[in-house]
Amino acid sequence: MVTTVTFMKIDKHLLKFPQTLPNDLESFMLFYPEKFPAIVDYYEEIAPKIAGDPKAYEKYGFWARDELFEGFEKIKNDYEKGDQDDLAFLVEIDQRFHKLTCYRFWIVNYLFPDGPIHEFYVNSLKDLIHKFVDVWEEVEEYEDKVVKIQRDMLQSDYADLYLQQALGGVNFVKLLEENKKTKLLLNEAIDLIDQHSSKNTQKINSIWDRLLSRDDS
Repeated sequence: MVTTVTFMKIDKHLLKFPQTLPNDLESFMLFYPEKFPAIVDYYEEIAPKIAGDPKAYEKYGFWARDELFEGFEKIKNDYEKGDQDDLAFLVEIDQRFHKLTCYRFWIVNYLFPDGPIHEFYVNSLKDLIHKFVDVWEEVEEYEDKVVKIQRDMLQSDYADLYLQQALGGVNFVKLLEENKKTKLLLNEAIDLIDQHSSKNTQKINSIWDRLLSRDDS
């Protein structure tokens, strides 16, 4: 059996070099494209290959990391061996560090994670969350719920934990349904949950307590 993996299609305009970055604390966007104009073409060459493929992006990120460390050691060795009183030499070292940072650090840690591709994935995730979150009477309560789920799912390792807990909950419900006694309590809790009323919270928690402490007596 051959498994086919389909990656999310990203519009071409989102693969263009970013015009702004929301977290550009060092203001690299102001001078890196001017200082190293080839970074624009390089970014637009790499983006279509990795933006929609998480495995390809991970592989590229690790490659850039190794290149960054190797390049740093080479520049550091050249600096230690060179004439540190020569201003031309020091400027050259500085230029090399900036170019290395631009092509092997900035592109991976800023352009992709903070640029339009990141915004595309965040917006797509938010759209999906809107599809499965129940609409509450209060708009603020509904939007707060969406934001909370979005934040949880974007927390990297926490997202994995969130998924594990969700799947564990599914298995737990299946086990409750297999037992006649617990199934009655489960159905009672589900009915209260489906009413979407905060007034039922105490009743629902009481049912969970009864399930957890239930014995055969």
